[in-house]
Amino acid sequence: MAQYKSYLSQNRRLRYGGQVQKGRNIRDIDTLRYFAENEPGNVQMALFQLDLVDYDDDAQIVVKKESTKQAAAAKVKQTQAAAEAPRSYYVKEVQNQAAASGRLISPRTAEQRINRAEAAEAVAILIAARSGGVRLTPAQTERLEKISTGGYLDIVYSQYKSGERGTLAGPKAKQRRAGLDATPAAREDRRRDFYQNVMRRRI
Repeated sequence: MAQYKSYLSQNRRLRYGGQVQKGRNIRDIDTLRYFAENEPGNVQMALFQLDLVDYDDDAQIVVKKESTKQAAAAKVKQTQAAAEAPRSYYVKEVQNQAAASGRLISPRTAEQRINRAEAAEAVAILIAARSGGVRLTPAQTERLEKISTGGYLDIVYSQYKSGERGTLAGPKAKQRRAGLDATPAAREDRRRDFYQNVMRRRI
């Protein structure tokens, strides 16, 4: 949680919109290398934090293909699992992190921070895949493209009858089969673990 707090404190100073747009235009390894080394911001940071790229023996940036595949699969799975906790749970966590640093932010601002952080990761995965010749499934590409537009939370909760903040109208049958009818304590443990694993940033 401390790592995500550090990320949030830096997020305000890092460029987001311009990075996302530039990222959409990256199609080959040369432009990716320039971007990764000369365009500081959330997308650049995600390339390294998600282990999508690394330096080879010639000190050239290369795409880590297996890591990129795993990151794409994990991001899609994340959007399917995140709705186990109410939307307000994540919003409140981000508000608490900001408050701990002496800043009060609205629920809307908290949602924007979550959406932007997730969008940056989605763009990083997409450009690594394109530049490194990594084949993603059509479903993965479609989901990542949607996340990259900044609508992560809406995507997560689109499977519910109501998209209102903090409400879950009813989980799908497959979620019940996955064991989401466990005890309240077990569900809370999974929520805490999910938040720590998904929201942390290695700064």
